Formats: sequence, structure tokens, C-alpha cells
Amino acid sequence: MKPEAPPDLPTRLPLKGLLLLLTLMLAWGLSWPTMKVAVGYIPVFSFRSFCAVIAAVAIFAMARAAGHRLAMPRGYRGWVVLAGLLNLFGWMFFSALALTVSPTGQTAIIAYTMPLWAFLVGIPLLGERPTALRCLGLLLGMGAIGLLAWRGINESDASIWGVAAMAVGAVMWGAGTVVVKYVNWPVPMLVVTGWQLVAAAVPLTLGMLLEIDSLEPLPPVAMGALLYSALGGIAVGYWIWFRIVEMVPAGVAALSSLAVPGVGVASAALVLGEPVTWVELTALGLLFAALTTVLPLPDLKELFARVNADRG
Repeated sequence: MKPEAPPDLPTRLPLKGLLLLLTLMLAWGLSWPTMKVAVGYIPVFSFRSFCAVIAAVAIFAMARAAGHRLAMPRGYRGWVVLAGLLNLFGWMFFSALALTVSPTGQTAIIAYTMPLWAFLVGIPLLGERPTALRCLGLLLGMGAIGLLAWRGINESDASIWGVAAMAVGAVMWGAGTVVVKYVNWPVPMLVVTGWQLVAAAVPLTLGMLLEIDSLEPLPPVAMGALLYSALGGIAVGYWIWFRIVEMVPAGVAALSSLAVPGVGVASAALVLGEPVTWVELTALGLLFAALTTVLPLPDLKELFARVNADRG
């Protein structure tokens, strides 16, 4: 079930695509302080269960509005469950869990080591080549995680557990990304994402049953954070992502991952007043350097050339 070679796409992102890319960076970057607010009021399983259900309904509605059929062919249902458990359950649960004990910016930085893990998992499954440059990227990404973990150990606080939880979530997200890429899906990716959310919603909702007694009426700020996380961060964010991928190869679209943790760190400082120390800045620099060794450099050069041409 390996995917067939996709049709050639232009490597230059049009102006509309650049605007969508900027919107995506902001939508995903701002979702980090929003999630931090939400987990302050809502238990982790309940928060993510609500997010998965609301986002699934919204994505299926967008897919129907686009004229897509929602059924998943029988031979692909196991694949979509596996992808959903890795790609969305793992990501959603462990990111929320990490935010309960770790600073927002730190969690965002670790989360976006995902492309590094996707490359590592893709070596045996997709035949990715472990070049010296990409191995350097893995080491740099490990350095970012190690630096943040060192601070947690040095300061003897609970943030070390947040580092571990988010690292697990990033690995699962990366593995799920490889599964999605491995399968030649017969339906649009918007539909695949909707079913992944359904798969993720099942264990999250079962976990929520354990938290029923601790649920309380939500204040407006918590309800707003929940709705933004589900609709802005997941439903609209994924819709924008797939629109960008339709315009250019995924390697070009993946440039957004370079900016999202930076937006997350900055927005957490502005919105939540979290301090930005040399540790966050150094880890962010290591992550940026790591991702630029994993993402396709020719595509990045084309995109930067396009940005410069539009400015001129």
C-alpha cells in the first residue's frame, strides 16, 4: 500500500499560499498558550476528548461542504485507526499532559522535534537516507531536548516530566506522520484526518469517564480556550495545512514548523507572562538548526526566493 508517486507540484508558493502559511503559523503558535489556559480548568482527558469530538465534527462538515464522501473503505480502516492513535491521540494527550507541569514555550519547542522523529521512523519504512547532515539534525534536536531536561533536573521541578511527556508525544506524532505518508489513501486527507480524530476520541472519551467527578462548569475563558483549541488549532489549522499542501510539495509546506515553536514561545511570554530565558532561546536555536537539516533544502531555497521576489 505504498503511495504512488504524486504529481509534480510547483515549488514556489503563490501569494495566497504565503498568506495561508502565515495564518497557519499564527493559528498553531497561538494554540500553545490557549491550551495552557484550558488545562488549568479542564482535566486532560476531558479537554482532549472535547477537542477531538468538536474538531472531528467540524472537519467532517468541511469535507462534506467540499463535496467529499465521508466513508473510509474497509481495507484502510485499520490504517486510519493506527494513524489516529499515533498521530492524534498521542499528540493530543501527551501535549496536554506536558502543559500541566511544564512552561508553554518549553513544551512547544519539544513538540516540534516531530520532523526529526518522522525522519528516523521513515528510514526503515519509507527508505529515507540517513545522510550525515540529517544525522547532525537529529543530534541538534536531541541537544534541544537535553538542554530543557537539564534545566528541569537542575531546578528539581516537575517540568522534567513535561519534557518526557512531550517527547513521547512528538515521537508518536512523527510515527503517525510516517504511517499517513506510507499509505496510498483513496480518500481526501481531510476525510482521513476526520477519521483519525474519531479514532483518537475513543480512548480520550474512555479516559474522560474517570474524570467525571472532577468536572465543573467552565468559566468563559476556559470555554473560549477549549473552542479555540478544537476549532482554531485543529480543524481550521488542518484545513489550512491541506490547502497549502495542495499548492506545493509537503517539504515546502513543512517550513511552517520552523516558525510555530517561536510563535509559541513569544505568545506564551506575551499572553501568560512566562519568562524567556537563555535556555529557551538556545533550545529554539538548536531546534531551528535541526529542522533545517531535515527539511528539503532546495524547496526552502525556492520558497525564500519567492518571498524575496514578492517583497521586491
